[in-house]
Amino acid sequence: MEIADLPIATSHRANLLAAGYSSLAALSAASPPRLARDLSIEVHEAEEILKVAVGANKSKGADGPSTSSVLKGVQNAWDMLSDEQSRRHINTGSADLNNILGGGIHCKEVTEIDIDCYAHLFLI
Repeated sequence: MEIADLPIATSHRANLLAAGYSSLAALSAASPPRLARDLSIEVHEAEEILKVAVGANKSKGADGPSTSSVLKGVQNAWDMLSDEQSRRHINTGSADLNNILGGGIHCKEVTEIDIDCYAHLFLI
């Protein structure tokens, strides 16, 4: 079963596809608050949509394994971008370097800066 085949309101199906939920696996991995935010609907409506999607995924068991159990924690590109934009950054003190790094050094990530071309400046 695909998103377009879910027994939900046509407007919800269109909004799901527009928000980047192109598969039942991506939809099943979403949380109700995130889905509500992405579709601009109430949380209880999002919960109902997710119940339908999980039920469709379970009924798919005869065709193959449930993708929600195989792809636990999967994120669509929109979710990844939202997470990236909401992360905190450490200011480097250089506006140019901050711009190159996308706002500064990202917290909870490893950032490596190779300064071999400037090594002569740091030799003592």
